[in-house]
Amino acid sequence: MSLSCRVAKLGISEEALQAWKLVRSQYLVIILSFPHGYRSLDKLCSYDQTSARRDVEMRVGVSNTYKPSLQEAYQAFRHLTNDEEKSEQAQKNKTTGMNSGFKPCFVSRPMNDLLNSCLLYTIEKRFAGMPWSGAEMFYNDIQGMNLAAGAIDDKYYAPEETDRQYPRLVTADHITECESRDTMSFPLIAMQFLLRHFVRCTEFCLVCHRKLPDEFEAIKPYVCENQLCLYQYISLGFGPSIEHEIMAQPYVVDLLISFCYTRARSGKLTDLPNGLSLSVPGLDSYPADMTNRTYPYIEPTGQATGIQSGVDNQPIEYSAKFDEASRELLFESGEKNPFRLGDWIVVRSDVSSTPFHCRVSETNYFPTVRVSPPIIRGAMETSASTASTTVTPAEPVSAISLRKGFKPVTFSIYNGNFDELSASDKREAMLLLMDMLPSVHEMKEYLTRKASGSLSDWTDRLSPAALGVLRWIVATCRACIMQVDDPDNTSGTPEERLWGMNGFMQFRFAMGAPDKERRFINSVRETQARLKQKHSTIFAWHGSALHNWHSIIREGLHYNYVACGRAYGDGVYHSLDHNTSMSYAGIYRGYGASPGGLGTWPNSCLRHVIERKVVEIVWLRKCP
Repeated sequence: MSLSCRVAKLGISEEALQAWKLVRSQYLVIILSFPHGYRSLDKLCSYDQTSARRDVEMRVGVSNTYKPSLQEAYQAFRHLTNDEEKSEQAQKNKTTGMNSGFKPCFVSRPMNDLLNSCLLYTIEKRFAGMPWSGAEMFYNDIQGMNLAAGAIDDKYYAPEETDRQYPRLVTADHITECESRDTMSFPLIAMQFLLRHFVRCTEFCLVCHRKLPDEFEAIKPYVCENQLCLYQYISLGFGPSIEHEIMAQPYVVDLLISFCYTRARSGKLTDLPNGLSLSVPGLDSYPADMTNRTYPYIEPTGQATGIQSGVDNQPIEYSAKFDEASRELLFESGEKNPFRLGDWIVVRSDVSSTPFHCRVSETNYFPTVRVSPPIIRGAMETSASTASTTVTPAEPVSAISLRKGFKPVTFSIYNGNFDELSASDKREAMLLLMDMLPSVHEMKEYLTRKASGSLSDWTDRLSPAALGVLRWIVATCRACIMQVDDPDNTSGTPEERLWGMNGFMQFRFAMGAPDKERRFINSVRETQARLKQKHSTIFAWHGSALHNWHSIIREGLHYNYVACGRAYGDGVYHSLDHNTSMSYAGIYRGYGASPGGLGTWPNSCLRHVIERKVVEIVWLRKCP
């Protein structure tokens, strides 16, 4: 069976539709499979959870038609691994386009898990008098617990209160509106439960499905503060596909990496990829002038504090001989093999030389071990005229520069636990891993050539730790950033560009709850009517330094610490004159004399534009 609803009827704002990769003309579809014949609601509720899963299974997706074909329905219930699903979706996108037939949407995987695991249990609690919110809270609270009979707290029966505005279609409740339990429709209840969580997906954790705190409204769904949820979100396929983001909007991915890199270089990156089981290299893999440097870190009080990078996490060093031409490591006879196939290592020929990174590709002929083509992270270069520091891009070593013959080297393995490092060392490790990333255009070219369409297959160029950081950067962005300009495609949409900003590459971004735009419009109309205004909105500018944008696109504009003074008290300051905001966008107090002093991601194709035009980065916002 299938039930569907046109996306246009769900009251979702245009910004949210763009962030969720939806089209108004599409249909949100739930397919229910009854392998042993249709089962009524009473029949399903009488089963235990395991038995119920054998008699009904549900899948969620979107389609151009209100009713998927029988073949599409069968395909929806195939059990695929993450890699198989990515490969199949990539192939489908190449051959039939993005909008053909029934396909998973951005929250299909978590919605499928939610419907199949807890829907029937929450329906039983609804029959006991709980609202949806109380039944879901009770289900989450009893996991792994045995509650005594009659020990149910009154909080589970409290009516759900919300100040958000949703269409009647989303708030309809068949359980309370139906007079008899015997005539209730299980498919209709399942569809209403799906609509509740689909439209309000930003209010719930995508993994454990618990209600998130109300302090911050995001336009993209995310996870709670539990590190296990973050791990599953990024590592087990619950999060967005970075491959799709790179193919669809490469410059947005480039921008996200650049924002994160600059914030880490400034020493202000405090939200870190903890709990992802990242194995990172030791601190000695950094050039000499980066190790043990002091970051100017801004505390929430606004006071600058020097934080010294630690030196306690030194890796175990091994000695061997290395032939650059054949890419072979030679050990002394009798030594024990320190590697596992696939390990990433950092190799240095002497103390002053720049280390290179490579993957162990063959260990069958130990004491000779073969490695992948070495990747050299560029050395730090300091300009005396600007007091700025830059890093040259990381590149595979050219075959022309290779020399034959074995030379003594030392090396260490990527086996440091990221979670055990100090905060400053974690930032150092992230800088190194981002330096080792190929450019976004290189990644796009690889995905175009590769049939599987997965970066995890690029094992000789991307270490698991670097790929994990890349996934974290893309997946944790809760704003919708759209690329207005595409230098690779001259047939763009010039009407979307902001007038008067010729020569600048432009991006649009939006954040906030999906119903925020509707609340904003209603507020504007009420204010216009009350004040009898001729114009209901004004355009105001807000300028912010480059190292702040990694935080802005995740947390919004806030005033947790003083950066530029507050002449009129706490608040987010705007200006009617863009030149005023532009001056604030270029402020780098305590971080160097120029924007280049912070350093941008060396492999960014936007690097020179960002360094040269950073003071022009502004935010356009509508204000009532």
